[in-house]
Amino acid sequence: MSLKFCLYILGFSISVLGQPLSLDAYLAHIDQHSAYLKSTQQSLEQHRDHVETERRKSGWVVSGKSYWDQQDPNPPNRLFMSQSRTTHTGIATQLTKPIWQTGGQIGLSHELRRMDQSQPLVSLGGSQQPLQPNPLYTRSAGLSYRQPLLQNRWGTQSERHYKLAKNNQRYQAIIQAESEESFRLEYVLHYLTWAHYYTMTTIMRDRLAVAVALYTENQAKYTNNLIDTLDILQSQHYLNQQQTHDSQAQLLLETHQNKLSAGLNYPAIRVSTPTLDLYQIPNLNTEPMPQSLRIVDALKTQQAGNHLMYASIMDQKRPQLDLVVQAQWHDSINEHNRITDYGLMDKQVVVQFSTPLGLKPVAAELDALKHDTQRIQHTIDHELNQLMAHKAFLESEYRRLRVHYEYQTTAVALHTQTVKEENRLYEQGRRNLTFVLQSQDAEHAAKLAMLDTAYQLHCIVAQHNALLDRLQ
Repeated sequence: MSLKFCLYILGFSISVLGQPLSLDAYLAHIDQHSAYLKSTQQSLEQHRDHVETERRKSGWVVSGKSYWDQQDPNPPNRLFMSQSRTTHTGIATQLTKPIWQTGGQIGLSHELRRMDQSQPLVSLGGSQQPLQPNPLYTRSAGLSYRQPLLQNRWGTQSERHYKLAKNNQRYQAIIQAESEESFRLEYVLHYLTWAHYYTMTTIMRDRLAVAVALYTENQAKYTNNLIDTLDILQSQHYLNQQQTHDSQAQLLLETHQNKLSAGLNYPAIRVSTPTLDLYQIPNLNTEPMPQSLRIVDALKTQQAGNHLMYASIMDQKRPQLDLVVQAQWHDSINEHNRITDYGLMDKQVVVQFSTPLGLKPVAAELDALKHDTQRIQHTIDHELNQLMAHKAFLESEYRRLRVHYEYQTTAVALHTQTVKEENRLYEQGRRNLTFVLQSQDAEHAAKLAMLDTAYQLHCIVAQHNALLDRLQ
């Protein structure tokens, strides 16, 4: 019987030992392999691409066209025009670029044209010649600039989508960072629970070893008629009870390891052991609260988006008054007389005006934005109050549990001394086995309570760091 229990303890000891896994290595694996964190990174990349898409709208845009047009004279002019159709063919290209800093737009254009038309001959200087070469080739190049004077002045409308996209990118980055920290906190707490279960199994293992030793010793005494049957039955019942507790603790540990392993796709956890010593209580970070917290920054970013929309809508209420300046250089090229320079220039200055009638929908939208901005401000105030309250609660709980932990440390030491004294009296025949078992139960309960307090203190520190955006 003694050999059987010794082998059982040895097998249990081997089963709970494995490759050590620190909290840092555990978190590093999560950062590198977590599908959830990878998906959040892809989401951020998507928002960056959207911002880049809007930014590229400020670049040059090329456009072009080619055309063929045939017209009949109406009415025909018998003196200067032919009865035949006139055919126009050509190709035109244009480059435009918005100037976001001013709200204007610059444009460059170039066009090549050909006109075919049969014309009557006219006597000039004793010879008959057409009024103009046929076919007639022309070309032109132009430069234009449009500057808004009221609506979209300084690029309020031009930059709106880009600025909103950047603002949304900042908002999403903050939300993703907060989400990732919540995800890490969840698995930090899982690791602490793992360390809690593992340490609990070591306590159960030690208690089971004591039960095995007690039963083995009492069995030898019973064989030599040194103790009563009641003592051997009590020690056997105590051993059976500890075996049950030990099996439950081991099953709890294995279940949690399997859950972690499957959730993180990390099979090594099944054969690993946590290296964190829960009895090394960390200090609470007492540094001042950061000037900015992510949850507040996210709300302020929403406010900034509302301000951008408000400024854009206010700008839309203005009339549209644009100044357009154009210059166009052109010449003629024909098969008889080629002109190689753009010797002619047309100039044009245009002022364009337009204004919408009825701005009630715009006014309603401005009111909605004002109310939403006020709502966000109230939410910021509420969240700050909640953060301060939660921070104060965690710090109060930490102080309370820290004092409680010191008392529990003393209690465990006293219970250990009591067990030794009860064993000494029992060996001398001055106490019965019941008192020995009761003292061991009390010591065991004190150790588990101390372990549970240590676990809670570690969890509070992790939650406090996450609350203040300091979780590593």
